[in-house]
Amino acid sequence: MELAFFLSFGIGSLSAGFSGIIAVKMGVSAVFPAMGLLLIPSVIFCWFMRRAAGTT
Repeated sequence: MELAFFLSFGIGSLSAGFSGIIAVKMGVSAVFPAMGLLLIPSVIFCWFMRRAAGTT
């Protein structure tokens, strides 16, 4: 349960800061493509984690 809390709030807050850095350096229009690119490895990692836990 603690891991789910860390992932949803801890990692989620990092993404807000990361998005802000991208918006300042490259413009707001670059935030969504960057988040889309980061989504791909996140989904793959999630799939591996679910597979390792045996909940697929």
